[in-house]
Amino acid sequence: MRCKFGFCMSFVISLCIEGIFTYTVMDGPLLKERPSWLLKCERDDPKLGECLNDMLTNIFPELAVGIPEINVEGFEPLYLDRMSVSKDAGPVTLSGSFTNITVAGPSNSTPTYTRINLKERKMEFGIYFSRLDIKSKYNLKGKILILPLVGNGDCRMTLGGVNTMVSTNISFVKRQGKEVLQIAEMLTRFTMESIKINLSNLFNGNKLLGVTVNRFLNERGLEIVEELEETIGESLSEIFLDITNNLFWKLPTDLWLPETSSRILDETKENS
Repeated sequence: MRCKFGFCMSFVISLCIEGIFTYTVMDGPLLKERPSWLLKCERDDPKLGECLNDMLTNIFPELAVGIPEINVEGFEPLYLDRMSVSKDAGPVTLSGSFTNITVAGPSNSTPTYTRINLKERKMEFGIYFSRLDIKSKYNLKGKILILPLVGNGDCRMTLGGVNTMVSTNISFVKRQGKEVLQIAEMLTRFTMESIKINLSNLFNGNKLLGVTVNRFLNERGLEIVEELEETIGESLSEIFLDITNNLFWKLPTDLWLPETSSRILDETKENS
């Protein structure tokens, strides 16, 4: 599915459909000078994709803590106020919400590849999250495959080996007299290696039923995630879309993606 602006976080809470994400997309000044962490990748470089992947690798640690000079908020850890659940068809049916959500580990990620087609205005990239640890409160009612699920209490979840593959449509627009990159649409696919989950106080504290449902969730977790793949992919897109636009909207392309190669500029100066 293709997504536009707006944040939710269903990829880390694999049962969620809609949410309110507290990462803030803020207006801010353009970056005036190229810092050491921002690599320059010339558009005519035959290895442009490799250069851009190296650039993203350098940028991620800065994004994690935030870049205050251009009003880019950090995302380690991620905080969510509330995520609503509403799915009433298929093997997984749920209603309710998660609240007071904290996600640790998104900064521990690795860009795996980057490809860009400037003529067609398309960019693709991959990001691997080795581990994501989630804590929240939950209030849920529904059915997970063959078992009922009713409860409210604490939720603990660990996701392992989340590998994302992202395709985007891009454009170059003017802002404050400078060209910046903007991502208009995004499509995200993903795979996940493992999921562990524990929901406390299921069935009003019935320990036997709680143990049974938690065991089932852990045994069939990847199957449940697969059932919700389209929704989770949409939410991943929304997250990546806001984070990347919040950054690139403030990075003039002449600092990191110059249209004319510096080699040509140097040759022009020598011959003038």
